[in-house]
Amino acid sequence: MARAIVAAVADEQPPRRLLLGSDALDIALKAEEARLAEAHAWSEVSRSVGHH
Repeated sequence: MARAIVAAVADEQPPRRLLLGSDALDIALKAEEARLAEAHAWSEVSRSVGHH
C-alpha cells in the first residue's frame, strides 16, 4: 500500500482519490455508476433549466 501511495504522489497527474483495494474500488465504481444513471435519468430536466 505504501508503494502505491508513493507512486501516486510522484506521478505527474496524481489521482484526486486513490482507491486502495478491490473492495474500495468496487464500492466507488458502484457509487459513480449510480450517480451517472441518476444524471442521465434527469438530464432532460437538468438541461431545461435556464433555457427559454
